[in-house]
Amino acid sequence: MTKLFFAALPALLFALSSPAAAPGPSRVAKQDRERILTRADAALTMQPVSITSDRSPLSEGRPDEFFSMSDYYWPDPAKPDGKPYLMRDGQSNPENFNEHRKSLMAMRDATSALAAAYLLTQEERYAAKAVELLKVFFIDKATRMHPSLDYAQAIVGKATPQRGTGLIDTLHLIEVPLSILALRDSKALSKEDFASLRQWFVDYTKWFIESPKGKNEATAKNNHAVAYWLQVASFATLTGDAALLTECRRQFKEIFVPMQMGGDGGFPFELARTKPYAYSIFQLDLMAALCQLLSTPSDNLWTFTAPDGRNMAKAVAFLHPYLADKSSWPKAPDVNAWEGWPVRQPALLFGGLALHEEKYLMLWHRLKPDPQDFEIRRNNPITQPLLWTSLFNHTSTPAATRRVRAADVFKTKQRILFADDFQDAGLARWNFSEDDRYSLPAPTPECIQVVDAPKMPAGTKAVRFNVERAPNSFRSEISLPSESSFNERWYAARIFIPEDWIFDPTKGQDIVLQWHGVPGNWRPTFSNLAISVANDRWRIAQSYGSPQAGPTRQGQVLEEPVKRGQWVSWIIQAKWSPEESGLTKIWRDGKPVFERKGPNVYGTIGVAYTPYLKTGIYHPEWHVDQERKRLAFEAEQTNVKRKTVYVTDVKIGSEQARLEDFLPATP
Repeated sequence: MTKLFFAALPALLFALSSPAAAPGPSRVAKQDRERILTRADAALTMQPVSITSDRSPLSEGRPDEFFSMSDYYWPDPAKPDGKPYLMRDGQSNPENFNEHRKSLMAMRDATSALAAAYLLTQEERYAAKAVELLKVFFIDKATRMHPSLDYAQAIVGKATPQRGTGLIDTLHLIEVPLSILALRDSKALSKEDFASLRQWFVDYTKWFIESPKGKNEATAKNNHAVAYWLQVASFATLTGDAALLTECRRQFKEIFVPMQMGGDGGFPFELARTKPYAYSIFQLDLMAALCQLLSTPSDNLWTFTAPDGRNMAKAVAFLHPYLADKSSWPKAPDVNAWEGWPVRQPALLFGGLALHEEKYLMLWHRLKPDPQDFEIRRNNPITQPLLWTSLFNHTSTPAATRRVRAADVFKTKQRILFADDFQDAGLARWNFSEDDRYSLPAPTPECIQVVDAPKMPAGTKAVRFNVERAPNSFRSEISLPSESSFNERWYAARIFIPEDWIFDPTKGQDIVLQWHGVPGNWRPTFSNLAISVANDRWRIAQSYGSPQAGPTRQGQVLEEPVKRGQWVSWIIQAKWSPEESGLTKIWRDGKPVFERKGPNVYGTIGVAYTPYLKTGIYHPEWHVDQERKRLAFEAEQTNVKRKTVYVTDVKIGSEQARLEDFLPATP
């Protein structure tokens, strides 16, 4: 994610090597390179840490269960034993047991630095050390942390079975999923270890969501709720839980912005505390991190504005002057750790990049990056911004997305408009789509990659498309641009279904060729024409008419079974039209298998487009965008772990073309 965000990794590496194309990652890489490598080199000699190494006599949990004491609670001077402890808001008790927090933060510090160093250098030694640390903390039975937080922020002398405040203690885990994603293409991180790490976060998220403590924390009225949902967003990014990510976006837009943010961009609940400066910074950083994790091209939280005008631009603008000059802060100094603020706050970096505010970026550059005071460190859960700006780049520059145009690829007024046998090993004339993300700047090699074509002469190339079975991992496709007006076109492509393909008689279909008549996802619609593998047969489906009123849909299953381990040649002639003059004819391996006259495009969307070609693999059953789909996905018992398809020899012809132009050469 899941591969929800796994697909971003090669684009991330591409961005780091192309500063002009990705100003966010390259800027951070340049600024932080020495710092990252220094910290990563130090981590190479570090012994793995585990919370099982330290135990408080006050803990009622097992050695593998996280324990901490509520920060602002002190012994009651009026009681001989000091119990129950009393609260002093904003004043941390230095006698508290904090060893589990420190172990968690040490693990996070090291793995994040190692993952960032791996991104910069691609040196496997950094990845290997990070995996070693992760396995000790999350996988090894003798040392792993139990995925729950029942004993966090305990109050001495007072039972708190439903108090959710302690869930903020694992805020320092939010960078760990990003580190795991950054390491995923390394040799050090095996599929088994990745699955085990992912499962730990699946289990922890389940406890996080379902426990009484979690349910209470989720509805807190201040930064605790934002910290809660930020953790959920980070964990769900790794586990690929689309429903949870949707809920996180809803919380941001319907709760945090309209209810926790003031009209001026400040946060009234934080400003009312005894540490208003620190809490305002903390809350802004959390909100910025949510934007960074959750924004998509079609739902950019950085530009989301509530009906009354509240938005993140106002929030960063409100605090920026006081970060630049703390002496201008209009309130009294914080009761604790006043001198330690500000540090290199991530809201300045993320906001500066997303909102194109150079003054925010310049201030971020000037501030100190690595505070030593524990009170400051525990309120700074982001230590390696390179991970955040690389995996989630919201600079919105033209190179941040990539879309080729018809004029870039088609040779107009010629019989053969387009041909690609992928011999140049590139995909420069194609757009890329992975899962629910479109117009990617580069494909993910594990999803889309030019390789040697199986069972073809040496030197022949093809594009290999992979989709791993994971929630919301459902698409790996390349597409060509649309053309204006309805045109007659010829298409050809060769498709290879591997020998290890598993036919599933109960689950859906796998689309390998499709033509869409609504560019840019105008609205959810069925493709005008699709060729797919349905169980062990080829299926042809059409959709036309009016998407507003409900399109006409029909399909045909071909009689001859799909032959695994063999290349299949497809030729399509389409006179695209919403009228009776339309025509669709299809040949498989040179033999006619489908012919239908009549409308074959949508004619009511207000514009005329020649449907654009997409090829690869699209498995709708794994598009887990609703709760009922998630439950069905998790309940399914299947041997299918991956879908793989190969495609080569793609051609497109004009109305001047003929069938003979596309028939494959006789062996």
